Amino acid sequence: MNRRKETEEEEKSKWKEMIMNPTLATLLTISVTVIAAILVLVLIFFIPVLLQVRRTAHEAEKLIDSLRLEVAPVSRDVGLISRMSRVSCNPFIGRSIGRGWN
Repeated sequence: MNRRKETEEEEKSKWKEMIMNPTLATLLTISVTVIAAILVLVLIFFIPVLLQVRRTAHEAEKLIDSLRLEVAPVSRDVGLISRMSRVSCNPFIGRSIGRGWN
């Protein structure tokens, strides 16, 4: 166990030495700054994208609502037309079959 504690302490001291090294400290500072700048740019880019997605979803919702109101009368009309065509075509179909389609 003492060996393990010594190893952990050695690692800690190595990290402290690396951080205290001016070149590595500068490199670490620059890296953190670059990562933060990239995150800010990504955030600035995604805010308008998310707003446009929200607007588009709202428009799609309005379109679906308006279509829902129009689909019911159209489907009723299609049903009426199909019933009327069945009734008006039945005599012709019956005569055609009776003439020789047996």
